[in-house]
Amino acid sequence: MLEKPEQGNISSEDIEIAKNKKALERLRNDWSNEKPPRIVNGKDIEYKHNKYRKNWFGAVVGHMSLISESDLISGETKAEIENFIRTYTNDEFKKRLIKEEDINRADAIIDKVLEILENKI
Repeated sequence: MLEKPEQGNISSEDIEIAKNKKALERLRNDWSNEKPPRIVNGKDIEYKHNKYRKNWFGAVVGHMSLISESDLISGETKAEIENFIRTYTNDEFKKRLIKEEDINRADAIIDKVLEILENKI
């Protein structure tokens, strides 16, 4: 029979870091940066895991909001996350098409937060 690893040494912060890292890594790496040949939406199965969808930005914003509200990130990076959240939840973004620069900015903030979380382990 397999034994469970000891969990007594794992802090709640370590668990929170691991969960956030996994979620951000999936958003960063499991979704395509390739621009589709047409406008896609949440019902478009062919481009289900494509970053040129508002659903992807909603997921990134959601995770960044949780991270921003936690004690895992502080200072300049926290301010950068809050600015990112404001930008990608405002009416101007909601009414326009996603641009490559939007995806690059989202990927960059994900990379920055992942680096910070990695250094906390």
